[in-house]
Amino acid sequence: MKVSIIKNPQIFSVEFPSFESISIAMDNEDSAGLFIRDIGESELNKFGINTDSPIRKMSGGYRIGFSYITKVISSKSVKQEVAKLVEVARDELGVKKNIRGNALECVMIKKAKTADIVRTDFNAYFHEKSSKLIIDATSEDLSQMAIGCMLKLLGSMKCATIYVDGIGESLSQQILKSIEQDNELGFAGFEFTDKLNLKHPEHGTSKYTGEYTLEHIAELINSGFRCERVSLKKCGMMFDFTSDLKIKSIKLTEDLESDIVDDYEHIAEDVLREIKHQEVSVELVVGVVNDLTEYFESIQKA
Repeated sequence: MKVSIIKNPQIFSVEFPSFESISIAMDNEDSAGLFIRDIGESELNKFGINTDSPIRKMSGGYRIGFSYITKVISSKSVKQEVAKLVEVARDELGVKKNIRGNALECVMIKKAKTADIVRTDFNAYFHEKSSKLIIDATSEDLSQMAIGCMLKLLGSMKCATIYVDGIGESLSQQILKSIEQDNELGFAGFEFTDKLNLKHPEHGTSKYTGEYTLEHIAELINSGFRCERVSLKKCGMMFDFTSDLKIKSIKLTEDLESDIVDDYEHIAEDVLREIKHQEVSVELVVGVVNDLTEYFESIQKA
């Protein structure tokens, strides 16, 4: 059985209403236009709240579903057809002004009618105790679309990215400190795993996937390289951590995944079992983000 977990969270500090209040806002007639609808023949994409699963109550918060529908159109074929139209207009019709914009619009409308349609469903999770919004989207663009949709739904909202100044420098110094003092990589209960990316302003990037010695990493940091991305593990959750305080590519250890499956296999309904898995995932992500934020803030204050 596959465990439903958050994989690539975009995390924000927010002030959101209760589950009951936001449910009422969704039921309001004025909010009807925020829900996803079928994409039109000439439309290129659509975004909105998932009509099949708009909002679900969770332990400690709630989940909001979003959907993005887009049409797959080859950029190469578009460029070729636009070039042909421009050439015909110039050479055969004698058009002198730049019509590339009009030609592009015509080509896109034409191709949209026969293009393949791809739908992406994803969720945003609000954790009430920490006032954190976790958007599990495949790109920052989708995350921003979700934020925009919520802003329209609520009318106003406080939302801020989680930021700690100088994490890249602090992380690099903690790596160096752990090597020199403990002859290993780790800090504040976080274990390093296989990936380590270092970057120098003049000498480019050095990427490692388990094939490095502690001595070599120490030499690089002492020569001016700084950590940009590293794989960490804590509480059974493995993830990539970046110098701008982002968590990516989350995975669970086999033991933790097995424990989650065993804990909730008695729940017959797939949707309810999925919610329980996601509740565990939300708590893991919030816990890790809080630990990382508090740790690096304490370093900055020291």
